[in-house]
Amino acid sequence: MAVRIFSPGTPLPEVEGSLRSGSVEAAGLRARWLGFIFELGVAPGQATVTRYLHALATQTGNFVDRVQAAFGGPGRRLRGQYLLVLEDIESGHRCAFIDHAGMFKACVAGETLSGDYLSLVDHLGQGAKDLDLVGAVEFLNLGHVGERRTLTQGITHLGHEELLCWTDRGLERLDKGLGGLEEPVPIGLRDYFEGLAASLATETVSVDLTGGFDSRLVAALLHDCGLDFEVSLSGRPENQDVHLAQEVAKAMGKPLAVHMHTPQGVETALTGLFHYLDGHGDLIPYHRIHQWQAAKRDRGVTVAVSGAGGENFNDYWWLQDFPRYGSKTSRLGRLYDLRMCASPVPQGHLSSEAAMASRQLRARRLDALEFCRRETNTQTYDCTFTLQRMPILAGRSLTSTTMNCLPVTAPLLDWDLASLAYQLPIRQRLGRRFHRQWITKIHPGMARCPSTNRVSTAWSREALLLDPPRYVADLSLRLANKLSTRFLGKAFLHDSPDHAETRSLIRQSKTAEGLVTRCIEAGILAETMDAQRLRLGDLGRVLCIGLLLEHLDHSRQA
Repeated sequence: MAVRIFSPGTPLPEVEGSLRSGSVEAAGLRARWLGFIFELGVAPGQATVTRYLHALATQTGNFVDRVQAAFGGPGRRLRGQYLLVLEDIESGHRCAFIDHAGMFKACVAGETLSGDYLSLVDHLGQGAKDLDLVGAVEFLNLGHVGERRTLTQGITHLGHEELLCWTDRGLERLDKGLGGLEEPVPIGLRDYFEGLAASLATETVSVDLTGGFDSRLVAALLHDCGLDFEVSLSGRPENQDVHLAQEVAKAMGKPLAVHMHTPQGVETALTGLFHYLDGHGDLIPYHRIHQWQAAKRDRGVTVAVSGAGGENFNDYWWLQDFPRYGSKTSRLGRLYDLRMCASPVPQGHLSSEAAMASRQLRARRLDALEFCRRETNTQTYDCTFTLQRMPILAGRSLTSTTMNCLPVTAPLLDWDLASLAYQLPIRQRLGRRFHRQWITKIHPGMARCPSTNRVSTAWSREALLLDPPRYVADLSLRLANKLSTRFLGKAFLHDSPDHAETRSLIRQSKTAEGLVTRCIEAGILAETMDAQRLRLGDLGRVLCIGLLLEHLDHSRQA
């Protein structure tokens, strides 16, 4: 799938046909897509895109008008994480957009669109001088770059609400007209999962399963809708998640495929992981994640289903304001300090210029978060999560895994389901009531299994009587973890699925030392730094920046 650049004035490139990309021509239109795209009840990929093109033909007006109008119907019904590029054969005009939740990481520079960042870097011939120091500092502190920016100047990510149109007037950036999270939701949870099960009926499906609520809810709904699938988990034998997931799998009557992370070859895998993450991600955790997804693919799985986004349906993003839920005062500074940047990079680890950018980061990010402010604090934090955090963090993972290994979908991140969660009464999200009522209703056996969150998964009088002390204990441990991360640089309790030796093996490698040196030469890290002095939690991000600098050196020379 080498061709991912879509330039105006050049023919649409052919895209390799598969479940995660393809080309279709129908109803006087051409389409190219990257990623995993489906309509509920319709097979993913070509069948979905062909159906959409025929639906466009029934709209009235010129090509752009038809595409815009379709967002009220057939365009709104497209799901997954994808980039879709359309061309009207008669006029040559084009339109492009990504999924409505903003998960697919497409990039734009001027009038050129790309399905990934590194291809666009190479296409533009960018070099190390194009690195955005402010963006690099933001990436080191937060794990991402905000406001749809990237690590180099002049390249931005395409937004979830944007419609790009190339006509005789040049490039126009229009709005899809999706509305906000408060708009009426056209579909319910059960209907969504029935449609998803029908779409995946002919695929070999693996559903992620942990000891928590989110993956259990997804597995219970798909199981109840009649979909055949395996359940899978990545972890270590001593992880609590592994033992709890085994109980849940047994209740479902399914074997659990457990992947154990091995750190062998991690040093030589770094460059591959850098490309896997498209130059934007913490490399080290993805060594395990890529192993896990590759193991699924190698045993014949064609689509993976993730429970990511289940936080939308509980009070996860509100916890820093507990018990002041529904307050008219939104404390974005507290949200930033405890939930977004709990462990900033020590100032002494950065160059003087980078340290100054780091000191200014908090004010910049809080200014950027203001557009998420709503009437109540819970609504504000929901918007921050849905519009800012998950498109960056979950979107990066979903795009990378889909495009480089195995198509994956996360139904609870769907725009309509996120809107459904946003509109739930506060009481429905307290104590994971929403999850528990659904799981208890459709699979009481799964509800009887314990969870990693200490509260019961069941919704019953007996369970509710035991909940208050367990709920307070869970909140206390979460708070202790956040405070420990902020003031000590590491979590108080950390039941990591990664092999314990992974980070230390990398830190001791010559590759790590060379990449740290490259970051020093670029004026990002202090001259006194080396791989041994870096905090283990910062190491994977520093290595990503170092590899990007090397890539930029080669891109400029080419």
